[in-house]
Amino acid sequence: MAKPAKVLLNVPAIKADFPILRRTVRDKRLVYLDSAATSQKPKQVIDATSDFYSRYNANVHRAIYELGEESTREYEGAREKVAAFIQAKSPMEIAFTKSTTESINVVAYGYGLKGKIQKGDEIVGTVMEHHSNHVPWHFVKDHKGAVLKYVDVNDDGTLKMEQYDTLLTNRTKIVTVTLCSNVLGTINPVKEIARSASSTRPRRLRTCRSTSRAWMPTSWPSAVIRCSARRGSASCTGSRTCSRRPSRCSAAGR
Repeated sequence: MAKPAKVLLNVPAIKADFPILRRTVRDKRLVYLDSAATSQKPKQVIDATSDFYSRYNANVHRAIYELGEESTREYEGAREKVAAFIQAKSPMEIAFTKSTTESINVVAYGYGLKGKIQKGDEIVGTVMEHHSNHVPWHFVKDHKGAVLKYVDVNDDGTLKMEQYDTLLTNRTKIVTVTLCSNVLGTINPVKEIARSASSTRPRRLRTCRSTSRAWMPTSWPSAVIRCSARRGSASCTGSRTCSRRPSRCSAAGR
């Protein structure tokens, strides 16, 4: 006799964290399905945001007064927590953007249009991607002469994984794929794809929304890293754009 499926998530407890899910719409409980566009916020996030605006609202990475120091510590502390949560090698690998779309465009512009992509270099995607993961790479193709390749789908909506064996070459510079298709609902085996991509050593970037990932190397120009922590402290990244008082930073003058 088959065993019942094991529930890995405490759904009632998770729902309880989201105040908006307590409301009703047309006398029915709210069911929200548009998280990829705008995610609802749990009470912990709402409280943290309110705390920021109530107690230490100030610019990060530039203000040298107490509120600015506090906001910077909290901001960089969040970066450290995210790095630990996703098991990044360093908080320096974490870049905050407002959306996956912006993240993809930053990579396409910085590494593609203004970076190391050369004529003939290859970008491998899939036909099931959201348009936000198609358009930026077409700009790279048009301006830099990159070659776009796509993995097709089977009749059941899954990727034709065997196509990666022929599409990935030593000219592959970026491999990009959706984790969960917003059209088909397909959940792709991104770990397997990452292993295949690693054999060609493309550049790697992981974005926080669950719908798109692009694999690229993690060596980024220092100019994109900003920091306000003391040199050598837990949150110092060694950036040249440190805005703290020189007397409080051993890296002053670098």
